[in-house]
Amino acid sequence: RHSMTTARIGRLKSPNLHTALHAATYLLELAVIAACYFGLANIALLFPAANPAATPLWPPTGVALCLVLLCGYRVWPAIFVGASSAAAFSVYGMTMASLPEAVSIGVATAAAAAVGGWLINRWAYGRKAFDTPSDIAKCMAIIAVVAMISSAIAMAGTRLATGVASGHAPADLIAGAVVPWITWWLADAAGTAIVTPAILLWANTPLHHMSKSGIVETAAVIVVAAAIGAIAGGSIIGTYRPALLPYREAFAFLIFVPLLWAALRGNARDATAATLVFCGAAAWSVAAQSGALPAADLHRSHVVIPALAIGALIACLMLSA
Repeated sequence: RHSMTTARIGRLKSPNLHTALHAATYLLELAVIAACYFGLANIALLFPAANPAATPLWPPTGVALCLVLLCGYRVWPAIFVGASSAAAFSVYGMTMASLPEAVSIGVATAAAAAVGGWLINRWAYGRKAFDTPSDIAKCMAIIAVVAMISSAIAMAGTRLATGVASGHAPADLIAGAVVPWITWWLADAAGTAIVTPAILLWANTPLHHMSKSGIVETAAVIVVAAAIGAIAGGSIIGTYRPALLPYREAFAFLIFVPLLWAALRGNARDATAATLVFCGAAAWSVAAQSGALPAADLHRSHVVIPALAIGALIACLMLSA
């Protein structure tokens, strides 16, 4: 009788222990994701060419979408906390938002990741959305639409919070929000379109499937893309060939060379990594020229280079698939 009672007590305690461990694991996962998102957003703020206030390129939104596609919808609270914290408590003091503004940004980011993940899972084959041309087109269209809605939510929240604090009329706030909303929308859409395929394609490829020759080829494609990005941004040309500085953006078209090489080899994974490195190198290079070029030239580079990269990437993804 004593052994039967002990067995019953053990069976009662075991589910409770399992539930507690599951809850602790889930909370730890949320904390890690929120901390990583917070750190990524603050790192992105260090690059003027990656700041959505200056140019349409904001990578953390794409990372949030990939987290939902890879980890499931359960991670949305971590995305909300990470985005809200990054908006309200930037460690570099560059964008210090009020609490209502931070909450609206967190809601918009989490909603975009959850809704975008649901639509891609339903209509574009989920985490394998970049395996066929039709799914690539669907995924990019979903990214554009979801970014439009999320940026509208974030912009409405921030503008209303600012208007309530300053006493402006709602009509005046709406009239002055069109241009900032378009900039915010392009930031989210461009960042997501560049980051999402890179993360998903590399996450779907086990490392042990990569051969030595494949690793060398990947490294070569990435190095060439980084060099083209640095040249297109103007830092190398400004140092060694100042006369070519007004034509620096023309060198950005050379990015088609490594991307087409990867696409014709059927290696979309390398094309996405090369595009990501190209944009990062160009961002660093443009930032290095911030004191030597007029603001209008810098703004043009901020728009032209990411737009060219996205167009080249989509074309090469289609060709590779």
